[in-house]
Amino acid sequence: MIAGFLVYISKIFLRLLKNPSPQGRIFKSFSGFFALLIGGGWIEFIAAVLCGFLVSVLTSMLERFDIYRFLVSFIAGALTALFSVAFILLTGRGQLDQIIIGAIMPLLPGLAFTNAIRDTMNGDLISGTAKIFEAVF
Repeated sequence: MIAGFLVYISKIFLRLLKNPSPQGRIFKSFSGFFALLIGGGWIEFIAAVLCGFLVSVLTSMLERFDIYRFLVSFIAGALTALFSVAFILLTGRGQLDQIIIGAIMPLLPGLAFTNAIRDTMNGDLISGTAKIFEAVF
């Protein structure tokens, strides 16, 4: 029952993550729910929320400079790992993998990438490859 509720809440946040408004960036800080979904505890939840918020703020600052989207995503992933390691070093608590996965999930192009993999597995190699490049770059 609790897992079903968490899945429902995560689906709501996935819809809100696509919102380009400033309020949409606030919801990116709720990436801690992804940490809970993969088996993390409340420490991982708090750490993923903090990392998600910091990465969201920094990526919004980088996007103002009209930097290539792939580079912004790469920098955001590196910052997620850096903030996660810093949290664990400062507090001495938490699982690094669950914190990083929870904080990095909002950065992934989920639906477009999933459709691209499905097309590739169905044998539509050109369409699948084109959609993968569209989702990633």
